[in-house]
Amino acid sequence: MAIVKDNVWTKGLSGMVGDAIVFSQKGGQTIVSFPPTPSSLPATEAQNQQRDRFKEATAWARLTLANVAQRQTYQAKATGNLSAFNLAVRDYLVAPTIEEVDLSSFDGSLSATLQVLVTDDFAVADVQVTVFNGSDALMENGPATRLDGSDVWVYTANLSYPDMTGFKVRIEATDGPGNQTIQEVPVA
Repeated sequence: MAIVKDNVWTKGLSGMVGDAIVFSQKGGQTIVSFPPTPSSLPATEAQNQQRDRFKEATAWARLTLANVAQRQTYQAKATGNLSAFNLAVRDYLVAPTIEEVDLSSFDGSLSATLQVLVTDDFAVADVQVTVFNGSDALMENGPATRLDGSDVWVYTANLSYPDMTGFKVRIEATDGPGNQTIQEVPVA
């Protein structure tokens, strides 16, 4: 692949010349490359699944960007050669990441808090916290609150627990396209 700079003959050119050279436009630049060559091998099941997932992602991106407000949100974050469409496709394909769960203040007292650091390639839409006792019985659950527009989410306990032996918390982080990451962490 080559990038053409300041050439009046190729500026804005796009398409295939013969069967040897392909011109394309990306981010206002003219890119020259060899044409793609299809594989002679049959696609594997994993390749077919990835192709299907990519088709879903492109369909989701088109539908999402049809909404003017959502398009503007993606365009505002698109930089360099990354278009709003590319960003929306990537957003669909990449789930949020739970980076860290801080249980140091989650001591069993009423209104105890836990903090979760959650990142995403675009934006985290929601973080839910569920608390289970040592017998895996549901004790409480609810949404965490984003801390001052950062990637830190805070959950405040609604109940007090005199003994948290065997307790665990489940963190469920969701992004705009609905990708979800779940992590369970023992409390003590």
